[in-house]
Amino acid sequence: MRGKTIAIPIIDDSSDDASNNTSPTSLDNETPTTNKNESYGQKRSKLVPTPPPSSSRSLLSNSRSTSSFSRTGGGHHHTRIIVEIGKKDKTLTNFLLLSVLYAISHSTFLTFMGVATSEFGDLGARSNGIVFFTYGLSAVMGATYVVKTYGARNSLLIGFNIANIYLSCITVASMGVLSPLLKGPVVIFGSVAGGVALGIAWTAQGAYFARAAREYTSIPSNNTILPHEATSMFAAIFSFAVFLGEAFFRILPTFLVEQYHVSWTIIFGSYTVCSVIAAFGYVYVHEYQPTEEELEHLHDSAFTKA
Repeated sequence: MRGKTIAIPIIDDSSDDASNNTSPTSLDNETPTTNKNESYGQKRSKLVPTPPPSSSRSLLSNSRSTSSFSRTGGGHHHTRIIVEIGKKDKTLTNFLLLSVLYAISHSTFLTFMGVATSEFGDLGARSNGIVFFTYGLSAVMGATYVVKTYGARNSLLIGFNIANIYLSCITVASMGVLSPLLKGPVVIFGSVAGGVALGIAWTAQGAYFARAAREYTSIPSNNTILPHEATSMFAAIFSFAVFLGEAFFRILPTFLVEQYHVSWTIIFGSYTVCSVIAAFGYVYVHEYQPTEEELEHLHDSAFTKA
């Protein structure tokens, strides 16, 4: 057997492995073959398909657009929020001012009516009756026309300045400087003016109240507040201010007369001054411009129809 060699066949598997590695595989049906020397990232890249180039470009463009929005649009967004907050605060503060001024004007007027009967007797009773009659007449006939023509804010200014005529007439009549022949006509004239003024002022405050509540809900930052919620909030503010005003101006004269023996003439004069100041304070209340609907129904009032 010397000199005789035995040939052992060697099977090369490299070609088969190469064919197996290069053959296409399906992720749904088969598991791709991996090499033990491959890293985890290389194995992961074979399992997860790579997105097409168009998708990566779209993602890149979206990220660029987002970054550009944050650089350019962010400032405008914050500015808009600040403007909305300022507008909301201004609307609420403006209505608070209106409520305080109306409380002063309305309370002083009612105090005069309450004291007129005890101060002037039958003349005071007739005076109050004339006030209520002319108040109802003006509210039905001419107040709506005045409010629609001059606006709610200006109508409040007009109404309470006319009401000051009533306060002035009662104050002059209480001084005792008028003869009995002049005292009656002066009080009656002031009562007529006061009733007309109350009709205009009450109609104007209702119109201004509704417009202020609608303006408050129209602010984008208040989009969660329903119209009836804003109306309830404004009604609470207005009623509370008027209630405090009436309580203060009605109790104060009794306290001054009983404790310090202050004459009614001084009280009437002081209340007239307060009412005059409050009446001119409506100049600082914001005047809302009429809407298109209000302009269409500008002449729909009993006064113009009559």
